[in-house]
Amino acid sequence: MIGSSKVFGRRARQVKAIVPLISTRLSSSILVPAYINGSIVADSSQSFAVTSPWTNTELHRAHNTTIEHALAAAEAAGTAGMKTWGSYAPAQRRDILLRAANEMGAPLELAEYFFHDSVAYLKEVASRTTSCLEGTIAISSKGRVPLIFKEPIGPVLAMAPWNAASILGMRAVATPLAAGCPVVFKSSERSPNSHWLTLKCFTEAGVPPGAFNFINSDIDSTPAIVEALAGSPHIKKINFTGSTRVGREIAIAASKHLKPLVLELGGKSPVIIDSGLSEKQGRDAAFATLFGSWFGNGQICMSTDRIYIMREYFEEFVSLLRSQSEQFNKSKNENMPSLHFDTTHYRAHPQSSVEAVRTLKELVVDALDKGATLVAGQLDPAYYRNGSADGDNNAKAALFHKTILAGVTPEMRLYTEESFGPVASVYPVDSIEEAVAFANESDYALSASVWTPDAAKGIAIGKALHSGAVHINGSTVHDEGTMPHGGVKNSGYGRFGGKWGLEEYTVTKAITLPVLDI
Repeated sequence: MIGSSKVFGRRARQVKAIVPLISTRLSSSILVPAYINGSIVADSSQSFAVTSPWTNTELHRAHNTTIEHALAAAEAAGTAGMKTWGSYAPAQRRDILLRAANEMGAPLELAEYFFHDSVAYLKEVASRTTSCLEGTIAISSKGRVPLIFKEPIGPVLAMAPWNAASILGMRAVATPLAAGCPVVFKSSERSPNSHWLTLKCFTEAGVPPGAFNFINSDIDSTPAIVEALAGSPHIKKINFTGSTRVGREIAIAASKHLKPLVLELGGKSPVIIDSGLSEKQGRDAAFATLFGSWFGNGQICMSTDRIYIMREYFEEFVSLLRSQSEQFNKSKNENMPSLHFDTTHYRAHPQSSVEAVRTLKELVVDALDKGATLVAGQLDPAYYRNGSADGDNNAKAALFHKTILAGVTPEMRLYTEESFGPVASVYPVDSIEEAVAFANESDYALSASVWTPDAAKGIAIGKALHSGAVHINGSTVHDEGTMPHGGVKNSGYGRFGGKWGLEEYTVTKAITLPVLDI
């Protein structure tokens, strides 16, 4: 093994705690390096390409980390990282994290939404840094005084996806860092440069060498890299946000070494629409439901996939969905409901790849062939059956039209599979109890929404739903740093956010003292 003492030790001691980090230029492309114990590792001959979903052309390249270097990153976190970052006082860590928040920029349109959330999340965990390790005194009846301490669990392997690279990357690393845990951050193979910016914010804010290590790997190398890191004695916990399929594989790798995990995985979020909504509530519910399904092109784990509507209100609400869908590409429309959503986020953006578009079309065609109908968004069945007129190597091939279907039944793939695209299905139900039963059928249980004129009824419905979160008179797409975020069932376990997220990266220790006579 190339250990930090040989390769990265002496060199890292020569690197300042605050280092200027810039991506290396490789001809006309950028090479995103690895960063291990304060040293940049970049090899253009050992790299992989990141391509645009619009044009399929190369955007930049990223250094493809070897298993040897990945293990060196884990060792750096367990040695230099624990020695420095682990010894910092909580207030010192808080100040560095707040400086990192000030380093964050804000790109345009959709990215701006996520960057603002990244800053807010970082400030939230920074504010809790000084309290997450507070001790307590327990009551004993055996002549001793138990002192209860919270301590950092140790180095964390953090992995975030591409679909909201800034906020999910920030969330993956900021919480363990706030708790005093060094990190090894493995970027997504689709967004290494975006995740590199997260590292840059922290190092320029003063996170010392070894406390934040950064590696890239292509899709073929990643399973072996994760398997090796899961087995490293330096890695004490793993967090991952991504698909249920990959999360299951990571859980298997971690279980071989009894490594605990936080997994935030897939979703197929339901919305329940009660009858008796006012005219304004109905419009707001329709808009929020479309927002939940279509925001970010549906490439969000909390996206709305299933809409259960009381039968007596079904036709009226579907009509509202249809009319509201026609407004979505009209920014600053005066007639939009007064919800905290910006319609400018609905401009045409590509899916993650042409392959993703093919999968979405296959799901819709399967449903149409078995009797489903199109009710809102794209209403031409021929669109789903035809490929792009210009082939796959053009911008239009990666676009997918937003879609709402009716008549989806259990024999259709769309009934159970997560679409991970701007596709949702409407279902009439005869009672709230029936809606809850249908919603709870899914193997996914991350987020849900209930629209009702009765808040107390909404809480009762929310408690009956199997879901990590339920939003009453709001969208399924809702997350903020002050609240716990995570799922149950196949949507994962553990929590990000607030004090619950910080507790994931602490261990509880009891120290007892004898009771002394006065």
